[in-house]
Amino acid sequence: MSKSLHILACVILFYSLLAGEIFIFFLIALSYGVTLNVLSKKLSATEESPLCPRHYHCPVDGRISGVSPEINGEFSEVKIATPWWKRSGIYLPLDGEVTDIEPRPGKSVDVRVQGSRQNPVVLNIHKGFLGGMPKLRIIPGDRGQVTAPIGWAPWGGAIHVYLPQECEILVEEGNQVRVGKNPLAIFPEAS
Repeated sequence: MSKSLHILACVILFYSLLAGEIFIFFLIALSYGVTLNVLSKKLSATEESPLCPRHYHCPVDGRISGVSPEINGEFSEVKIATPWWKRSGIYLPLDGEVTDIEPRPGKSVDVRVQGSRQNPVVLNIHKGFLGGMPKLRIIPGDRGQVTAPIGWAPWGGAIHVYLPQECEILVEEGNQVRVGKNPLAIFPEAS
């Protein structure tokens, strides 16, 4: 749902309340809530995927804003945008261990996670809309299962997920993704 629709709904709600039109206020508020609920359930084709150990799962709820199948011949990149009006949790995309955390002052934080069955993945977590840096609750050496919470991003932001080149990307630009429901990519089976 576009930001302009949210702003328009808030303006109409504000002016209807200001004008004393309580019935119109509640009617619009109810319509807005139903619309948000219906549109938030629109997910990509991989909806309701089980937590498979070969999958790299989505680390945040958001929208895929870009997919690059090759970066320097070594990585594939999936960009996920999280809206500024949501306080978004950040989760591990696979079972594994946090091997490195590298802050980039004023910009982002890189988190490297080594999977128990897969090659490592790097999460480049950018600051939010109003400048809020991500808040992480992990240190190198921490281990966790897929979708274990590792922090949150106040005021939204963006996460660039760098996956091994040999992965098959399962999402496309524009897909809505949810933690634990949408795998980003699948790691090929060992031959």
